[in-house]
Amino acid sequence: MKIEFVMMYWAVILLFWNVCVAASEGLTCSVPALCEGPRTGEIKYSIIGHRNASGHWISRLQFDHEAGHTQGPWQVAIDQSMVLCGNKKYIHVDANIVVPPSRTHNPDYALVPGQGYYKYHSGGVTWDEARRKCEQEGAHLAIMNSEAEAKALAALITSGSWAHIGNWDTQKKGKFLTIFNQPLDEAGYNKWHPGEPDYPGVQNCGLLNPNSLLGNTPCELKFPFICEF
Repeated sequence: MKIEFVMMYWAVILLFWNVCVAASEGLTCSVPALCEGPRTGEIKYSIIGHRNASGHWISRLQFDHEAGHTQGPWQVAIDQSMVLCGNKKYIHVDANIVVPPSRTHNPDYALVPGQGYYKYHSGGVTWDEARRKCEQEGAHLAIMNSEAEAKALAALITSGSWAHIGNWDTQKKGKFLTIFNQPLDEAGYNKWHPGEPDYPGVQNCGLLNPNSLLGNTPCELKFPFICEF
């Protein structure tokens, strides 16, 4: 499986709906056409709205998706904003639910509860070799999405050394991204060992040390590595 086409997380659905706010009695709100569009058989959702006795509009979103063998916790983010259209007000609610991919458990990978499945390779290889090895196992070089995950992965490092992970500087300008081209801040973890990253254009591949801090190294140097399934 080519790593360029593998996403660590996939957005299951992005829902938008409007709750009508108006003075006239008996006003009925309609669900936008998005809810009537194509949906996969694995996703079920419904939006129910009504006006109570005090005149308040009450809307309820119900979302169901089979969890399967997901490798980590779901991420749920909800935001709202007020929109004026002519003489009407609309409350725009944006719900974003991200679910880790469903995968069959690989017995060679150890489960870290609340995080995912990982495998520590103690043999030293170059960063490119580590990346290919993870791909051959149907996985990818580990990416940290939180400090808790970084500490969990650091605890796997038994050699007392650094380990290759899924960060790199593709443009060789000192700006590190994950192997899925996501800035480290957006990915969720960006804590570096003092003085690093350094030597942009020379040390372009990412490392993790036993203290859960990030580092960078020339890609041709050999280190142990961590794969994430």
